[in-house]
Amino acid sequence: MVIKKIILYLPRANVVWGKYLFTYYIINNLIFKNMKKFTLLATLAAAFISLTASAEKMDKPFYRMTKFATVQDATVTAPETGTNPITVKSNKTNNTPRYLYTTWGADAFAKMPATLPDDTYSFSTKFKIASDAGVSNCLEMVLYPVDGTWKLTHMRLFNSNDYFFRFHQAENCNTETNTTTLYVNGDINKDAETPSASDGDADWNFGQKVGTPVEVSVGTQYTIRVDVNTVNKTAVYTIFNNDNADAVVATGSKDISALATDKIGGIWFNTSGGATYEFNDMKLSTVQDGPFANTPRADLFHVQGQERDFLVQFSEGEVLHWIQLGNATTATEEELVDGQEYTANFSESKDNRDFEEDQDLAGGSKIIYCTKSGDLRIWTTREEDETNRCDEDLVVAVECVDIVLPAPKATITNVSEGYGKEYTLSVDNSEVLLTPTITIAYKLIQGSDVKEAKVLSGAKVSFTGAGRLEIYSLDNSHGKNPYYTQSETVIEENNTEYVKATSRNYAISKEEAEGTMEGFTKTEIVDNANKSHWDRIYSTQSYGKNADGNIVVNDGTVELTEIKTGFGFYDASAIGSDNAKWPAQMLNKEALETAALPLVLPTVGVVKDVDVDASWHLFPLEGLVSYQVPQTNLAVNIDSKYVSDDAAKPNFYVVHTRGGYDRPDKGDSNATTVVEAGKSYSLYRYDTAICDVTVYTYKGFVEGSGATEVAAPKAVVEDANAPIYTIGGVKVSTTVPGKIYIQNGKKFLAK
Repeated sequence: MVIKKIILYLPRANVVWGKYLFTYYIINNLIFKNMKKFTLLATLAAAFISLTASAEKMDKPFYRMTKFATVQDATVTAPETGTNPITVKSNKTNNTPRYLYTTWGADAFAKMPATLPDDTYSFSTKFKIASDAGVSNCLEMVLYPVDGTWKLTHMRLFNSNDYFFRFHQAENCNTETNTTTLYVNGDINKDAETPSASDGDADWNFGQKVGTPVEVSVGTQYTIRVDVNTVNKTAVYTIFNNDNADAVVATGSKDISALATDKIGGIWFNTSGGATYEFNDMKLSTVQDGPFANTPRADLFHVQGQERDFLVQFSEGEVLHWIQLGNATTATEEELVDGQEYTANFSESKDNRDFEEDQDLAGGSKIIYCTKSGDLRIWTTREEDETNRCDEDLVVAVECVDIVLPAPKATITNVSEGYGKEYTLSVDNSEVLLTPTITIAYKLIQGSDVKEAKVLSGAKVSFTGAGRLEIYSLDNSHGKNPYYTQSETVIEENNTEYVKATSRNYAISKEEAEGTMEGFTKTEIVDNANKSHWDRIYSTQSYGKNADGNIVVNDGTVELTEIKTGFGFYDASAIGSDNAKWPAQMLNKEALETAALPLVLPTVGVVKDVDVDASWHLFPLEGLVSYQVPQTNLAVNIDSKYVSDDAAKPNFYVVHTRGGYDRPDKGDSNATTVVEAGKSYSLYRYDTAICDVTVYTYKGFVEGSGATEVAAPKAVVEDANAPIYTIGGVKVSTTVPGKIYIQNGKKFLAK
């Protein structure tokens, strides 16, 4: 066998890559396959000679990942600033995985060298499981190719075998040893026996123990490195323990010749319930002869009036340079002059975000103060050679202007008879630079009674009588010298009196569910697949809090508080079996438009060839449910006769819901939503029940006055053949006198 090349690199500042590259070339050139003893000895000797040559090889990044583009139900610190570490925490505490991912695509390779050193480029990141709640086994990381096609969903693993590197956790964290096992580079196999009803594909079994097992510790930082050889079509991974002298934890090689591209296009990360993770220094790079100056990173972290402050990070052995934008004074009273070039050495640069010197910091952290709009130019040179300048200067567009805060909103979230209303105050800070905490100041005026307060977004303000609400946004976090400018004042007049027009309770009794109801057919729900959460609430399942405040199963052996028990239609042991069943009333097809009034239901889920609707049910003690798994966010409306004829005085309907998640171990999921009549209420999915609805109209409103009465549509010759729909969106061939229909986008009263 011919050995093409063996190199052992030992960087001055990072011994770990020397260990890694030796491992890489042994794997990549198949040294251990059919190798004789003298060949291996010669290989090791060659490696030793290479080491003594003191060639310094270093990672030279050509792309740095600074944010996760898409985040679902997770909190990510500084996702758009590149601040390290990027901390990720799942907001879910149950066993449902939540994902985040970023796609950098082909653009990330624009600055990759035309000729790759040793035909290889690398992905690397430092990774830590900062804390593990021990709730689920959903942790997963995948490096996927540019322009890959797959389905990204939070309920399953990354459902494709087109990857460069992956790991997934197939068992919960061991709380005694504080360790967990990751299975590396295991293809996920489809479970053809359980096709998913939601998309027709076979489910991906995230519980399989597939791949190479690697044990990692919670709280330990690891480096994950993947070297992609574009000629040999291999992706060699190595995992180092940074907290143990960069010891190699695992290494292996994957054949990527079947992939459509040899370029890594992004990272997918599935979070485990309630756990916290850290990423640091995530980049694409090549190993090149060094040392060399690297392009610095600048993080806008402070806004004060027209001043913009950047925390700049640069590497050891480098000198930071920048051209000052505007005259400024630093925390140490140093005067900076607009247009002048300034420098900072690594060891002297220990600024932190509190505008103080951090003595525990090695260096390389410098605040640059800007007070003038323009392009902030930053670059680095090597300490020993100022002509060794970074490949590309960092140019940051800076806009030094006062920022006016967005105006707040007052949304009606509850209505009662008379002038009683509840407003929820909110303000959107997502588009404000650095997304500051915004305070809302309000003045509530009811006759001679005036109440003023400063609150945060989400606070509620209630009227008991006629009056006025005045609100504006302000920066209340920085004392007497706000960093942001106060918003305009918004005024809400509460001068319309309302009356209760009608209401309906859909949460029928068990006896009603087992009887006969007009417009419905008696049926029985059997949830042997344990697909929803209704099976739990209808069982005897019981939970409560123990002395430590933890929610545990109530088995009667321990004294618990805040106990919550299901309805008890059957024993909890029946969950997931044919005995998990309860009576219900199924809506008849022909009664779709009338049986749920005053609500008008969408036609999604209607089975055309049978006499009943396959979706809508009345569940005992819970309410109106669209028990059809694939259907989500269904548009439910109120009867159009309650739509206001005065835009200044809208009518409302209040929807009270309860969810299948309102089960013994999950607390109360009761919610009320106020919707303007004429607008839709979005029913989330099959695990949410509409318990009841109440309609409020302004005093003096005449039912049906909001519908426009016009001549029969056939009188309009040019639109005579236009289709006609019910107010609920059902296409009809004939009309019934006295009912409201829609044709050509307009409502009319049939005659």
